[in-house]
Amino acid sequence: MTRTNQILSGILVAQLAIIAFLFWPGRGASAAVTKLYTGVTLDDIQSMTVSSTDKSITITRGGDGWVLPEAEDYPVQAVQASDTISKVLNIDTRRLVASNSTSHKRLEVADDNFVNKVELTTKDGKTLTLYVGSSPSFRSTNVRTGDSDNVYLTSSLASSDLHTDYGSWVNTTYVAIPTTDVQAVTVQNANATLDFTKVSTDTWTLADLAADETFNQNNLSSLLTRLTGLNMVKPLGKTAKPEYGMDALQATITVQSQPAGGQAKTTTLLIGAQLPESKNYVLKSSESDYYVEVASFSVENFVNRGRSDYLQAPPTPAAETPGATSAITETGILTDFNAITTTTPITATEVVTPAQ
Repeated sequence: MTRTNQILSGILVAQLAIIAFLFWPGRGASAAVTKLYTGVTLDDIQSMTVSSTDKSITITRGGDGWVLPEAEDYPVQAVQASDTISKVLNIDTRRLVASNSTSHKRLEVADDNFVNKVELTTKDGKTLTLYVGSSPSFRSTNVRTGDSDNVYLTSSLASSDLHTDYGSWVNTTYVAIPTTDVQAVTVQNANATLDFTKVSTDTWTLADLAADETFNQNNLSSLLTRLTGLNMVKPLGKTAKPEYGMDALQATITVQSQPAGGQAKTTTLLIGAQLPESKNYVLKSSESDYYVEVASFSVENFVNRGRSDYLQAPPTPAAETPGATSAITETGILTDFNAITTTTPITATEVVTPAQ
């Protein structure tokens, strides 16, 4: 075989090898894209726990919706719960970015180093764990299931979709009484018992005003505003625990309200202890089965203000400015002048010269 034939034969063998490589059965076909959790639907999920590095929150199915089991099944906003779980279940295996455990910490999807962790518990008791890590670009987040080293990029879920605060899961409005409906308010605290009554649309009065007292309605207006939308920090549950201080109330607010053409209603708000850690107060409304925690600024006026806070202060006399000249109120008019009859000559004054 000549040198030319050897070269041609070598080229042919290389070509055949390339063809075999490219067209070998299954070669070049993309791996099938599947869901990260195959065969699992929203209806299969019984509970979800979302964790960050320092806190977590659990929601579970209860009755016709989702609830917070640690707050004795306080209702969760169903749309928020279903939307978050659906985002987790929609993650697929389209974009594999790592398959070695040495990459987990760098991508923040390690067992002990993550941005968020989601644990879904199915109705048959199985737990599905997802580690949610860093975001290399907008709407691209690293994720890994707890039973695999593979890390995927997803646009279905971001850390901003996962919350561990109560306000993101529940309707935080606890008391909502339209100001126009409120007819009378009684506030009882350690300082006083105050009875406020609406006189007309925009006018209120304070009971038992003395003749020299004038009601300051501006301070009441801020109290009425609170009643139109008093928000909770978080629900606590239905049980009156000793630490809630309901046997030594800080304040009791009774609200008489009646919408136009509607039925009169009485709502009672009980303000309990100020919690030592958060400095928030415990609140219980007669319209709810649940005790809740509310921010101190939202109820401190109910707790601390006394009668004098709703009275106009008497005018303060103007203080005299030191060195000021008193005003002249009356001037005597000269009516008679005596004639000058004599004069005294002015004599020269001796000049005093300096001593030598």
